[in-house]
Amino acid sequence: MLKRDKITKNIIKRYKEELRKVGINPGRVIQYGPYAKGSSNGDDSITLIIISDDLEGIDICKRLEVFALASAKISARIKSIGFTNEEFKELPMSIPVKMMRKGSRVA
Repeated sequence: MLKRDKITKNIIKRYKEELRKVGINPGRVIQYGPYAKGSSNGDDSITLIIISDDLEGIDICKRLEVFALASAKISARIKSIGFTNEEFKELPMSIPVKMMRKGSRVA
């Protein structure tokens, strides 16, 4: 399991580098889902929340496109959703949001 955690951290590091190349500095990255809980079966995607004020003015479709391209460039299965700091603070405290907020901060 420790080896998988190290590999996952390296993948996330490379992913963040790809985002920086396109002008998005991930100020905070929260990992949630099976990898964060240590229950991945190896077929799961790494699921991340990217919090960056560089996302200001970028619509949700463009954000998802940028995240997918960054994932493809490093040949990794990563699913991300992104918010500015203000957007993240304003999210309603629904159960999924609570789960995301309880995820592991990786950056």
